[in-house]
Amino acid sequence: MNPFKIPTADIHRLGTYWLPTNPKTWKAEHWARIRRTYIFEQVSGLFLLPHSVPRNDRLHRVCKGVHFEHRNQWTDGIFFFLTGETKTNFDEIPETLPCGVIPSDLAPYCGGGWSSDPRAFPARESWLISTVDGIDRGNEILEKLKVADAIAPRWNFVGLDGEDL
Repeated sequence: MNPFKIPTADIHRLGTYWLPTNPKTWKAEHWARIRRTYIFEQVSGLFLLPHSVPRNDRLHRVCKGVHFEHRNQWTDGIFFFLTGETKTNFDEIPETLPCGVIPSDLAPYCGGGWSSDPRAFPARESWLISTVDGIDRGNEILEKLKVADAIAPRWNFVGLDGEDL
């Protein structure tokens, strides 16, 4: 079932990052993550890089000492970005790090416990992190995400019936 009309190729491409390989076994949380990631890509203009792509050491060096629960590398073809969700709050991130909060309704990750309750909020925030030379592009992306967030489904929306799909 594909309640969001996301192209099948994109579902499989994005699903290989976090999910069981068979979409028929996915639960509501998995579908919500795929939807958020797909919308994040469409709005930001970033492309999720496969895990097999060597990491951008300059970008990862900027984040040295930050303990991410999840981290993914993205590019717009010019600059590299990380999305990250930490186990702890972002007080541990250096103030010099070019980053901003991704709206939860569009964040590929916003974990800390799944709930299908429409009043629930995710326990963690996801951040978009860039190197200094990508900060202007990062800020542009964050502004686009804020605009899209105004009409995006809530972070845990999975369908009109709200049940596991």
